[in-house]
Amino acid sequence: MWVGRREAAGRQSYAVKRPLVEQPQGTVTFLFTDVEGSTRLLSEVGGDRYAQLLEQHQRVARDAFDRHGGYDVDAEGDSFFVTFQSARSAVAAAAEGAAMTFDEAVVLALESVD
Repeated sequence: MWVGRREAAGRQSYAVKRPLVEQPQGTVTFLFTDVEGSTRLLSEVGGDRYAQLLEQHQRVARDAFDRHGGYDVDAEGDSFFVTFQSARSAVAAAAEGAAMTFDEAVVLALESVD
């Protein structure tokens, strides 16, 4: 796995790529994800903290995708493009990833309370 970082138009972008694994064949389901409000979050918490949160989000999401047989086609910043052999697997991965991300967000919010 490698992490790429680039700056464009004054913004930093982080992308994590994985080595290629076997792609699903035949009829597949596409899953596109994006974190709502990520630009606002970046301005609120700053670049260093945002990079930590982004790394955590990517780990949680990829774990869910992996558990449900997802193939990581592309990722940039907080967005993913993943294919699955079935719609059921894609929905299960999306639901699990969202739930795990929510759980992580609650923990982070509690840690920030004095």
